[in-house]
Amino acid sequence: MRLAYWLITLLLWVPIVPIILAWRAGNRPRLLVLLLATDVVYLLAGLYVSSSWLLGANYSSRLHTTVQVNLALTAITAVIFAAKRQWYGFAGGILLTCDWLYVSAVSAAG
Repeated sequence: MRLAYWLITLLLWVPIVPIILAWRAGNRPRLLVLLLATDVVYLLAGLYVSSSWLLGANYSSRLHTTVQVNLALTAITAVIFAAKRQWYGFAGGILLTCDWLYVSAVSAAG
């Protein structure tokens, strides 16, 4: 059980690497890289801080809306980076989208 916790935590932190590489590579527009960076900080804050006031209470419509909006934003950002052939931004967006899909699945199960 402890191994699963550490693997999930690691997978939630993984998008930081391509987001940093996208920033250093000068991917444009920088606003989209900042959006991904803010989104990953928001996700990790929800992991380590009491998420009921940050994301929403368990099984609430606010939680599901927050997760779905962030999921859509990261997916759209990943598509934009893919269209511009900026692969670090694309990788960060896809990994963050997968993280939000995981959060969506966990919050829906129960």
